[in-house]
Amino acid sequence: MIFRSITLQEANVFLPILKEHLSRVTKLVMEGQAMHEKISSHGNQVDTAGGVQLAKKTKKEKKALKQIENLVRREMVEIQQYGALVKSIFPPRVDFRSERHGQPVCLSWQNGESEVSHWYPVEEGFAGRRWIEKPEEFGSTVIH
Repeated sequence: MIFRSITLQEANVFLPILKEHLSRVTKLVMEGQAMHEKISSHGNQVDTAGGVQLAKKTKKEKKALKQIENLVRREMVEIQQYGALVKSIFPPRVDFRSERHGQPVCLSWQNGESEVSHWYPVEEGFAGRRWIEKPEEFGSTVIH
């Protein structure tokens, strides 16, 4: 997917929607992890009488896990439609490709922040994360 440059205003307008998607992704990932553990535990069970029943149960759980994986993929594609790059699920962290003085940068949001209020130069990565002092440096304040 090709990402266009996102203004700070756009990132903040999209943020509530992205938080909803991330909330669903978090829940789905937790469900998927629990399902995966359940499936793995079946491999450790010794079941001489109900082997066929256990196999059917495992098959059903694997199908459910696949459905969860598909839902996570769908949510991630939706998130990308807003120009967001999910960097982390636990804790939720999202970047937006942007520009500052004609240079590529990332606008950065992480869980607990009420708005997109940080940025970093692409070449420095998250370690170079800085507070946005002049919002006007990150694009127009009017969404077209």
